[in-house]
Amino acid sequence: MTISPKGEIILKNIVRQDNGTEEVTSAQSTPTTTAPVKSQAGKATPIHIGRVVLKGGNINFHDQFIKPNYQANLTGIAGRVGPLKPGKHGEVNIRGAVDKSAPLEIKGKVDPFGSDLFLNITAKATGIDLPTFSPYSGKYVGYVIEKGKLSVDIHYHIEKGELKAENNIFLDQFTLGEKIESPDALDLPITLAIALLKNQRGEIDI
Repeated sequence: MTISPKGEIILKNIVRQDNGTEEVTSAQSTPTTTAPVKSQAGKATPIHIGRVVLKGGNINFHDQFIKPNYQANLTGIAGRVGPLKPGKHGEVNIRGAVDKSAPLEIKGKVDPFGSDLFLNITAKATGIDLPTFSPYSGKYVGYVIEKGKLSVDIHYHIEKGELKAENNIFLDQFTLGEKIESPDALDLPITLAIALLKNQRGEIDI
């Protein structure tokens, strides 16, 4: 999965043409121009997927929009999704790791094809190395990340058009390093904010 230098997500595009044929473009090619799709809001989508089974999968993520580029690898992806059909809540149970070290788990129910989107998902990741996010912190905060671990625990529930979200972010020994000159950096006393948020053990729990 790649984000291009223009900030566009580049994935394989399957585009239905006017003559009824399908055109498949390379994941690294320039995205094709597509015709507008008629809105299906309020209507069920007539699709039925029995079950998707994942085993030993990898997702390589490469963000070319940020400078320097950011790369991450989701490894050991396993689990299942489905069955999925309109009006039925399909099971989501996926596990893996971020860069082979930080456990990742996604669980819940989803109905993406019903007349109203339903989603009830929890996702957890534990102990992600923060220095790898330095390309983002340098651009938007103006500092590289010297050390620290990130754990997240989120819960999103969408039903009848209403979103309920719970987000818990835990930073352990989060420490900024060298200052980076960036025109996009926020003009905020970020180092003071971090110092105020940390407890005596060097943890930030939000």
